[in-house]
Amino acid sequence: MQGMSDPIQQHLVSKGYQKNFANSDLRVSVFDCTTGHEVGRQPHPIKRNFIEDHFNTLRPDGGGDDFALEREYSMMESTTLSRIRQLTPRTTDSKLLASAIALSAMHLVRSHAYRDFQSDLIARLDDEHSQSVEHDSNLKAIFTRQHNRPPDSGELAALSHEVLQGRVRSNELFVNGSRHAFNSITTILSKLHVQVIDIGPTIKNGFAFGDVPVVHLNTNTLSFGFRDRLALGDADLVMTPLTRRTAAFFTSGPRHASQLRTVTTHAILRAVNTLTIDASLRTVACHPDDLDEIARTWRYREKHRHHPSIWPATK
Repeated sequence: MQGMSDPIQQHLVSKGYQKNFANSDLRVSVFDCTTGHEVGRQPHPIKRNFIEDHFNTLRPDGGGDDFALEREYSMMESTTLSRIRQLTPRTTDSKLLASAIALSAMHLVRSHAYRDFQSDLIARLDDEHSQSVEHDSNLKAIFTRQHNRPPDSGELAALSHEVLQGRVRSNELFVNGSRHAFNSITTILSKLHVQVIDIGPTIKNGFAFGDVPVVHLNTNTLSFGFRDRLALGDADLVMTPLTRRTAAFFTSGPRHASQLRTVTTHAILRAVNTLTIDASLRTVACHPDDLDEIARTWRYREKHRHHPSIWPATK
């Protein structure tokens, strides 16, 4: 039996994070990057955006759903979200910067892009393991002792596949993999240079965020995120919008980010929001007052089909 407080509905994009971009009614506008149109006719309440049942829940066949991972994320949000709102381009406080890293790592793994990326890895491992068990003399001997007969051709591979699929169905592999990936991503981001940027007072529009809020890309191949099967270690730029007015850039050295601390032109703002659009699976969201600017950015991107560069080089 599930408790009344069990977090069945789980935000893939944190509700508190969305609040950083919302209007006073706690709503954001959602823009469909596949059609170039707003989703719905009104801004969406953040409490109902980017939600999926049991995304991070461990669900064993015998029952007894385990919500531990989702609760860990909730506890993390309670500390990181208040801190990232304090970040500025002049921030040097290690705890505040660590919060930006933790928030970025969490949103990278709490996404369909990462789930699909992991599923591809599991499928390849399943094929490799199934082939290896067929030729494992020890496994054949164990099977023979237990069943008083040798395994039929392909039988050990089928058993191996079924065990693995059981772990997939229960969400065990995704939950455990997410924990491991979160720790690995945190380590990688901690080794990069982080530069917070903000938007100057003359620019009234702000940053958007995507259904995958954290952008990681390889600027040589223009591969974006886990969607394009890009491992984080192969990216040379990582960008996280933090609030409507601030964003964090992670690069391999300070020379890349030092050229930009404050967005002073609409062209630079458009360049940053283009990255968010490019990295999204389908939608981006923004403050309702920024929707027209996001639509213009999308049309500009569709027309020119190039990626405005914030820095001359990112190598």
